[in-house]
Amino acid sequence: MNPFRYTKNPQTLIEAQSNINYWWFEGMEGPDDEIEANWNTFIHEMKRAAANDKQKLMLEIAVSD
Repeated sequence: MNPFRYTKNPQTLIEAQSNINYWWFEGMEGPDDEIEANWNTFIHEMKRAAANDKQKLMLEIAVSD
């Protein structure tokens, strides 16, 4: 069971980091009934999207200061 919480639209840096950790953990478990190449691509893209969400939040914070 994944110890990290996934938030669809993170509003804080803590939520965004949790999403990155969530997808990292999912990637460590490996595919159950999936083709490994498809699984790896899916996990890679989800980690990339989570990192982009965090980057956007960091830019919003930097601009607002």
